[in-house]
Amino acid sequence: FLVCLLTTGTADAGYQYCIVGAGPAGLQLAQLMKAASSSYAVLERSPIAGSFFQSYPRHGKLISINKRWVDSRNTEYAMRHDWNSLLTEGSEPLLFRSYSQELFPPKEAMVAYLNDYWRVNNLNVHFNTTVIDVTRSTDGNGFRVSTRHASGSKKIYKCEVIVMATGLPNLRPGEFPGHEYTVGYDSVSLNRSDFDGKRLLIIGKGNSGFETAQHVYGQTRLTHLVGRQPVRFAWSTHYVGDLRAVNNELLDTYQLKSLDGLFEFDSVNIIKNARGELCLVNDDEEKLKSPDSTWDTDSRQYCYDLAVRATGFVWDSRPTAKLNVTSVFRGKYPRVGNNFESVDAPGIYFAGPGLDFRQSAGGFVHGFRYTARALQRLLRVKHQGERWPAALVDRPLVGLLDALVRRINEGSGTYQMLSFLGDIVLLN
Repeated sequence: FLVCLLTTGTADAGYQYCIVGAGPAGLQLAQLMKAASSSYAVLERSPIAGSFFQSYPRHGKLISINKRWVDSRNTEYAMRHDWNSLLTEGSEPLLFRSYSQELFPPKEAMVAYLNDYWRVNNLNVHFNTTVIDVTRSTDGNGFRVSTRHASGSKKIYKCEVIVMATGLPNLRPGEFPGHEYTVGYDSVSLNRSDFDGKRLLIIGKGNSGFETAQHVYGQTRLTHLVGRQPVRFAWSTHYVGDLRAVNNELLDTYQLKSLDGLFEFDSVNIIKNARGELCLVNDDEEKLKSPDSTWDTDSRQYCYDLAVRATGFVWDSRPTAKLNVTSVFRGKYPRVGNNFESVDAPGIYFAGPGLDFRQSAGGFVHGFRYTARALQRLLRVKHQGERWPAALVDRPLVGLLDALVRRINEGSGTYQMLSFLGDIVLLN
């Protein structure tokens, strides 16, 4: 019995801050906490940092711009145009531009960068540690985090504050009739020859859907993308998460009448007919009608050889399920207040994408590195009694004007997180 205890469980470990996830948001928060001499630990289920980027984007190319050369008047200004590097306080910055020369770099470069960032900053990351669940301590002070190591051993962490920095790791599950006939974005074949002469349906008209189409549309007989609403183009909306030009080559073959197509469909319903084809049932003939489609006039269906689900990603609610943390946007994001704290479970905070839906760049590294810094400062004010960092202006009028002009011309956080982060001037 004693041997069993020693192999399946270890003593509790206590930290003021427990960060779940060693992706870019978790590492950013960890570096800032280390620089502030805070008590923290990062719990990561994989053996490396940034494991999400081992798998995604599925076809290998990031859509975050790697702008290597700018008019570098200072570091702050240069960070306005660096979409991939994390902030570094207290030491020399580690910049992503040394990891790839591509404007849209490969995902492997991000994995290499994040793991070097962890090593160079000597961050306290506990790898191979899966968080099973988070519950409140019986005395009401903080939380108990139950974990399981890859070796099979279990461990309890006692944490005053929890920061969930797991991002959006899960594909949205199939939520429509016939989803069992489709292939998920996570497992779609990367072998182009598998699509030779096929009729391909892609469900989802975001970057994942167009990325998949762009990889194979030279092989398919036709490629159709279906979604609930028209495509939103980043160049039009100015939101970096909408469809980017780097992924939209299929628009050429669509607009130039080469059989590929896009259409809107409120409710997807797929059946398999007697010929083994996957058919999109038409509930609204006028809405679905397209001159380029393979149209079965008898049954009013579009029929395809393959169907791929590319309907986006959602947050992982399982670790906080016992705390009844609720979701918004059809389960895509946790419900979070303007201080990054769960509205359902006080003491649970969130870092990373999903904090400023469609307002600015908070879904990407060049945005949430600043919201992570804001969260770290909020936590220091609330839990350590510190004051928010500020600069004193010596000359009331001239000094204030100089400071404002400098921030307007050079500030990076307010530049990327427009309408979300701002500067405050206090007059004495």
